[in-house]
Amino acid sequence: MMKLAGELNELDFLSFTSGEFQVEQSVLSLQTEYRSLPNWSSLNALIFISAINDVYGVLISSTDLSQSKTLGDLFAMIQTSN
Repeated sequence: MMKLAGELNELDFLSFTSGEFQVEQSVLSLQTEYRSLPNWSSLNALIFISAINDVYGVLISSTDLSQSKTLGDLFAMIQTSN
């Protein structure tokens, strides 16, 4: 089910991210550097940006991903895309 990016809130995004990377939501915040997540890999990065596109209808490019550092950076990209 696609969600509107404008309706996205921090907790929803962190919950989504915790599910994608199979980590407890309590260890995530918008300040989390996502490359430090235990399950982060180039393959999981592709899966994650594909899931963002599926769920939020936002296409994050590999350039966008390489220029971002934290979950907050990605959250802001999703919010401002629509």
